[in-house]
Parts: sequence; structure tokens; C-alpha cells
Amino acid sequence: MEKPKLFYYNDARHYLMYRFDPPLSKSTLERPVDELLGTGVDTLAYGLASGQTFLHDTKVGTRWGELVKEHNHGIMWWRAAKSLETAISEGLDPLSIIIERAHSKGIRVIPSLRINDPATSEGPNANTYFFSKFKRDNPHVLIGGEGYPDKPSASTCLNFALKEVREERLSIIKEVCEDYRADGIEIDDYVRVFFEHSEIEKNTPILTEFIREVRNLLDKIGQKQGRELILSCRANNSENDNLSVGMDVKTWVNEKLINAIILTDDSWQLNSHPNFEWISNACKDNDVWIYPHLGRVPVDDRYHHATIEMYRATASNSINEGADGMYLSDLSWPFGHNQYQVLRELGDSDIYKNKSKHYLLPIKLDTGDISTKEQLPIILKENTPETFQIKVSDDIEFGIETNSISDIQLRIRVVQTGLEDRIEYKFNKKSISPEINRTETFYGGLRSSEAVRSGMAQRINTHYWFEFEIPINLVNTGENTIEVCLSHKLSNRVEDRVLESAELIINYYDAPTKFGGQM
Repeated sequence: MEKPKLFYYNDARHYLMYRFDPPLSKSTLERPVDELLGTGVDTLAYGLASGQTFLHDTKVGTRWGELVKEHNHGIMWWRAAKSLETAISEGLDPLSIIIERAHSKGIRVIPSLRINDPATSEGPNANTYFFSKFKRDNPHVLIGGEGYPDKPSASTCLNFALKEVREERLSIIKEVCEDYRADGIEIDDYVRVFFEHSEIEKNTPILTEFIREVRNLLDKIGQKQGRELILSCRANNSENDNLSVGMDVKTWVNEKLINAIILTDDSWQLNSHPNFEWISNACKDNDVWIYPHLGRVPVDDRYHHATIEMYRATASNSINEGADGMYLSDLSWPFGHNQYQVLRELGDSDIYKNKSKHYLLPIKLDTGDISTKEQLPIILKENTPETFQIKVSDDIEFGIETNSISDIQLRIRVVQTGLEDRIEYKFNKKSISPEINRTETFYGGLRSSEAVRSGMAQRINTHYWFEFEIPINLVNTGENTIEVCLSHKLSNRVEDRVLESAELIINYYDAPTKFGGQM
């Protein structure tokens, strides 16, 4: 089986069915495939709508809008329902069109199934667009009770301890792989709820058995069709977070039940310091592929969307950690030059190996999760050295030999400091000083709405950006240690001095940008 290089996830709703008024032409329905042509994307992960209701002519599930009597969720929801109804009446099944078009262009399609959802027909979780006939006709299949301490909506999710729930999910997978000839299935853990909260540990083997059943089903369908089908599963970056909801991912890998693991987290933060050593060796030993689901949000006031340099840095470090390729989703749409540059480059690490990169350290979110590895922010105490590391995947030695790296810049943001404070810095144990003419102060900053939804405060308080020119031969391929020490603190200012952000930018020489009539 050929290993995918670059996945792109399209949820079928936000970038198709919500956007256009009905009726939709065949060429419009083909758009999720056509907009990827000529890029590095070889595998389209295509969303099966809500996971309970579907945007195809399902015979075993509930069509989107099928149970809706009053369209009260807004025009985009109605558009999707009306477009689906009209398309099917005209013999245009959206999922069939997507898969046929992709296959004609050499692109693999892995439908992505939200494995659970809390929607009901009434009450606080009422959403009849997401509400299925299966839930309506079988209210006993819901988890019930008071849900989880931090997820009250869990009570209206399906209970995977029940065989009939697992069989209903298998019927959906069978339909899209057998009848629609999809190239496999992606299990999207989505709300990350499978069992009653008190029975998670006891029922964890049941979820593993369900994954085993999915594997067996795909193998049977593949044998009939004369091909291998892919089973990919989204999972959290943290092993403990997976186990805490009943996902024994290591067993799935060790038993070779899955082909690919899509590593993600609960935020959209772009993390140029990925860490999946807990699973990488097991994946390598069992020929299971790793794809980090790259975030799209730098938790920063200057950048509300990730730049190509940030994507390059994140992808480079991910490949070094053992990733087999990348997984992208939800780029700004419709795609423009910036999005197409990302989609073209991230399909092959050789393209960006010797190009400029922006290593932006992730920031710890206020989620209470003690297992995360984020190093920042750090409250600086007087005369107490603090260290953090920036991992670099560039071949610095090669850059020096070929004179291909033009400069390397370190930037550090310290909140609530002032020039009366004295801060000392070291880079790989060598003292460095900020460039005075590049030191800037800002009254404050505002993060994007997506960063705030990821768990960050919107406001960044008054701060300085300190910029350093780092000699190229001082930088390591791999870990680089930065030491920061607040050697003198103005005593009558009581605010905490917080080392909030840090980044390393490696610039490569490139051809001059044309201006005017220059050739």
C-alpha cells in the first residue's frame, strides 16, 4: 500500500454545502477535489457531515435535514439540506461525485466519520440537523445520567458499550467503503466520549474490539474489491488523554489494527515543537504511519494565520520526530497564493529543507492538563536563571558550508518589563545582547478569535520584543538552549515580568524579488 504524503481534510460543510445556494452543479460538487489539483495533496479526508446525519444518499443512516421540520439554525444549515435534497433528486450524490472525481485525478479519498456526537431533538443539546433516526428510535443507546464532570453533553452521546451502537457505526463505514468505493475510513474521535464516565477503564477493551471490527470489515471489503483499504484514527497528542477516554492507541498500533494515526489536540495552536515519542517507536515497529494534524493558529497578536515559514518549521521538526507526512485542514478559503504555497510545499520535505523557517514556541494553555510539554510562559524571578529549548531541524553545518543561510534571529517577548530592569541572556551558554535598534515596546496585543477559542486570553499586556542576531555557527541542529536571567528588577514595580514568547527565525538566501519592470 502506498503511503500518503499529505492529507487535506474538508468537512464537506464549511467549504462546500454551506457556501453555495442550491441547486449545486456537478462541477461545484467536484470543487473540493479540483481545488487540490496540482498541489502536494495525495489524500483527501472528506467529512461525513455530523457523523449522525450525512451529506450523501445514505440508505443506512439519516440524511442531513431529513428530520428537520423547522429550519431554525440559520441559512447555511438550510442551504446544505436543500442542496442535498436537490442534488439527490437530480441523480447527483455528492459523495459519489467526490470519490469518482478524486479517483479520476489520482487522489485517494478517506471519508472521515465523527464517531460520536451529543445532538438531540430537544433540551440544551437540541440540534435536529445533527439528530439521527437511530437516536430517535433508540433513546436507550445514549449514555444518559449527568455526563462527565467537564462535559455535561456527554449524556446524549452514544454508548459504545452497547453492541447495537457499534453495529450502527459499522453499517455507515460499510456503506461508504463498499457501495461508494472509498479508499478507507478515518475515525474522528471528535467529542472524545465513548462510555459512561465511571466505566471508561472497564470498557476500554470494548473500544479496542470495535477498532478490531472496523479493521476486519475493511479487510473483507478490500479482498472483494482487490485492494487494501486504509484505517486512520485521530488521537490526542497525549497518551494519557487518550487512555482517559478509553482509547488504547498503543494496542491498536501494536496489533496493527490501524494504518495511520492522526495526532491532534484540543486546540488549533500551531506547535513547531511536536512530541510524539510515546508512540513513534511502536508505529515504526508495526509499520503504522504518523501524521501530525498541523494547527493553523499561532497564539500571537502579530500573526492571525500561520505563515509558510511557520509551516516549514513545524513540518521539519515533525519529520525529525518520525512523522511520515502531514495532515492539514481548514486553510483560509477560497485558497489563494499563500494557501497554495502551503499545499504545494508540505507534500515533500525536500521542497522546504533549505528554505526560510520560523520556529515559534507553543504556549501552555490554561486547560489544567499537566501532561503537556509547553515551556512558556515563564515568570522571571530576580537572580534566578530560567532556560528553555528551541529545536531546529535545519542542517546548520550544510548551511555554513554552502553559504546558503543569510542570518538567524532570536526574538523574545517579555511582558511588563521596562528598561530599568536588567535582563541577561545566553544562547547555548554564550552571552548575547539584544540589538538596541531592534528592541520594540508595545502597549498591548490582541490575539485572533481562533487563538482565544484555543484557550488563550485575548489580551497580551504591555511588553517588549527583544531581537538578537545569532551567529550561525552558534546554532545547533537539534536542541538549542536559551537562558534568561532577570538580574535586576525595579523593586517598586510589583507586576510579574513574564517571558511570554520566543522564536527563532532562520533566513536563507533567495533570488531578489522583482520590482517594477525588472527581469
